[in-house]
Amino acid sequence: MNVNYTKLLVPGMIWLLLAGCQTQQSTGKQELPNILLIVTDDMGYGDVSNSGNPLIKTPHLDQLAARSVRFK
Repeated sequence: MNVNYTKLLVPGMIWLLLAGCQTQQSTGKQELPNILLIVTDDMGYGDVSNSGNPLIKTPHLDQLAARSVRFK
């Protein structure tokens, strides 16, 4: 069974962006979240140093991951 993940990815990303924009504070003022989507090609989970790779150094991605929420 072949699954075309591209057809699933685009609607999923749109849903996530729209769901994140629905945050409202009790004051009634709507504050939009900061969302940064980084898309890479031909990169695996273990290809960055914050995932445990000792050979490839990615200091900027490590700093971003340290200040962010990571979903594993």
